[in-house]
Amino acid sequence: MVACARMRIGHRRTAITETGCALFGAALWSLGCASAPKIKAPVAVMLLGDAAVADVTRRALSASELEDVEVRFVDLPKVSAPAGNSGDVESAVSAARSAYVSADVATCLASTGNKDLLSSLFMDGRRTQAARLLFWRVACRVVEGESREAEREASEFAALGLDVPPDADAASPEVERVIGNAMRTAASQKRVSVEVLSTVAVEVAVDGEPASCSTPCSVEVRPGSHFIGVFGDGLTSAVVRVTVPEQTKVSFSPVAASPAQAASQWKVKYGSGPAIESTPSIMLLAKSVAARNFALFVAEKGDLPKPLRGMLTASGGAPLRAERALLEPTSPAEQAMPLFLELLRNARVVETKPLYKNPWFWAVTVTAAGLATGITAGLLYERDVRTQVGF
Repeated sequence: MVACARMRIGHRRTAITETGCALFGAALWSLGCASAPKIKAPVAVMLLGDAAVADVTRRALSASELEDVEVRFVDLPKVSAPAGNSGDVESAVSAARSAYVSADVATCLASTGNKDLLSSLFMDGRRTQAARLLFWRVACRVVEGESREAEREASEFAALGLDVPPDADAASPEVERVIGNAMRTAASQKRVSVEVLSTVAVEVAVDGEPASCSTPCSVEVRPGSHFIGVFGDGLTSAVVRVTVPEQTKVSFSPVAASPAQAASQWKVKYGSGPAIESTPSIMLLAKSVAARNFALFVAEKGDLPKPLRGMLTASGGAPLRAERALLEPTSPAEQAMPLFLELLRNARVVETKPLYKNPWFWAVTVTAAGLATGITAGLLYERDVRTQVGF
């Protein structure tokens, strides 16, 4: 009977000890998980508007160490001058006019035959410059004495719906006659429908005119050669030359624009207007700085009180918006981080974890349980009692 009592006490002490060891091991495992390095979500931050507020906001966001976010400050994109500028057109037209006066047909045609330059002019909507280039090409053909080629070039000029340029007075009356006849013929012709398709939705512009529709759509043009271009925010632009009525369908497969291309698009569309805080502007800015997550903070110039507005797009989603009132000089420093955290949480870049999902909660809980188990084992421990009976 004494032996049985000893076994029960021993088993109870062993079970308690094993439980305490298990709990202590779990606590160590939880601490190890809690201390493992985390992958931080990158967020590019741009500050615009009041320079003083922007500076304070930058310092406030830089001073705070966010557990799940890595902040990268970015500036407005800088855009270099585009290729195919006005100087190229002026040089070509000047050379063509000089060659026309001296009846140097070869030089005149070569000066006006840059197809890439012509396509870029229509892609950029520079119809006046395109008209000058094509007008003097017709003049070159008239000097050449090939009436058929002159009429063909004039028909292309008229089909594009271009206006006779101001410097046409320097050409002979014969040039004006050829182009005038072509324009009257084009006006009498029935328009032809051209179907425009694309793998993604893009805007469609014909012959350098403003966009007329979005794909899939059809455009009505006169018979002849035409330049059909497509463009969209964050996508590469493209232009093709089609001949109607021989070709009545054209397809495009735009791809994502590079950061430099996106920056150029943003500069043209939103860089100098009031729509900088619009959704398309923010999405394009994110692409221009190559940011998956992008935040924009804007504080208007002027005296307090005024709002600090924040916008954030995450993983290509529509930007979320929030703002804080700046009432005192210290407000930017106090309000910047709460505003940023609100945007991050609403966009689910970071999440507010419940207590039971925090590894430190389990580390502390399991450690406390282990300590309690150890104390209990100590209190319940009894020395073996041995009773000897002698006779």
